[in-house]
Amino acid sequence: MELQISYLNNETINQNESEKTQSATWHSRWKTYKSDWMDEDMKNATVSHYVDRIIINDAQIATKGSVDDMIEFLTKARESFKF
Repeated sequence: MELQISYLNNETINQNESEKTQSATWHSRWKTYKSDWMDEDMKNATVSHYVDRIIINDAQIATKGSVDDMIEFLTKARESFKF
């Protein structure tokens, strides 16, 4: 299984000359997770992040446990979409 997740930077701030603010160097970035099964890192990959897009490649559901893992991942992912 491979997950590709596009994370949005929630710290992107416009610089204003009258205020000292920080500006992030990226708007979004991709991270890829690969494993033979959905491990804890994959299930929690979207927690506390905003995401733009998730691509799930080569997902094989062969047991009741793998169905539960996918449901848990998708439930957590739903909360991470900003729009």
